[in-house]
Amino acid sequence: MKKILRIKFTSRKVLRLALTAVGVLTLIGTALLITNEKSLHDTITDVIILLVGAIALIMAVLTEAELEKQEARSKQIHKEVLDALEEIRDINKDSEYLKRKLREDVHMDKEILAQLEAVEK
Repeated sequence: MKKILRIKFTSRKVLRLALTAVGVLTLIGTALLITNEKSLHDTITDVIILLVGAIALIMAVLTEAELEKQEARSKQIHKEVLDALEEIRDINKDSEYLKRKLREDVHMDKEILAQLEAVEK
């Protein structure tokens, strides 16, 4: 059976795609404007706008990628904390069990001591 690829569109992926599409379209549009400019001043201004747009696009995509990494790391830390809490609960249950057993043993020791004292009299 052939597997169909499914792409999950999260808000981050949609945002990244939108940023990339807008950035690429802006770069193409600015490049077209640069080739049609008549004066040197307009060409230089358009090149500066193109560079600023490219830098902004790169920064937005890199920031989004970093946020995704941080979110994954936060999820991993959260899972580790939950695992540690589960271990603490297990240790607490074991501790309560041992306390109960010790109380029973102490109670039994007191009964045995009382019976021994009764026998010795």
